[in-house]
Amino acid sequence: MFFRISPCVGLSTPNLDEASRFYCEGMGMELEAFDDGAELMAGPLRIFLDKGPRSSAVFELLTPSIDDAQGKLKFYGFEVVAWNGVSRANIVRDPFGLVFNIFEFDEEDIIELDLADHMVYRPTIGAVTPSPKPLAEFYSMVLQQPANRLTDGSYLLSGGDVSMRIRPGEVDAQVLWLAHDAPVEHFLDAGCRPLEDDLSVITDPYGLSWAVETRIQSSHAVVNPI
Repeated sequence: MFFRISPCVGLSTPNLDEASRFYCEGMGMELEAFDDGAELMAGPLRIFLDKGPRSSAVFELLTPSIDDAQGKLKFYGFEVVAWNGVSRANIVRDPFGLVFNIFEFDEEDIIELDLADHMVYRPTIGAVTPSPKPLAEFYSMVLQQPANRLTDGSYLLSGGDVSMRIRPGEVDAQVLWLAHDAPVEHFLDAGCRPLEDDLSVITDPYGLSWAVETRIQSSHAVVNPI
């Protein structure tokens, strides 16, 4: 697997103190560090907040070679927004609008995910979109993994320890995933708002969108990697 999905998610906000307080008090995250930015633990995921203009989420792909990665990403159809080399920001946008940082790693850099009893937040990134199949086929190619179609119509791809899930929906949204029994009403009371009428997708005041996982009994069909 040349690319694997990182548990790290970046977000820029002009209100660093307020955002950190919201994610800790309103959504139950743990503040790990606070200097020029904040590092928050959302179960198995790490949310990195930087002070700056409001932005959408930036996901992250890990690669063993930053030099080889740029050519591969261009071949797949990614737009290179900024490319600064090893241990610097390397921002790309896919043809569907999802934004990723590209980070070179070796095995010592892999973060051991804390999965024990943290089932509010899932080790899963992804998207909600009216047409999920093309996006699933695209990332099946990028990750060189099958896209398994689940009974709710979503597609699930392995990205290493972190998965990608792409679900049909009324809106286009880059999302992080919540467990099916996550306290959505509490999050709404804290300041989130629904993006879909059935509350299956919510967005928080600082720009992250969250999709609520449905309980899946089995999976069927496979979109093979290109």
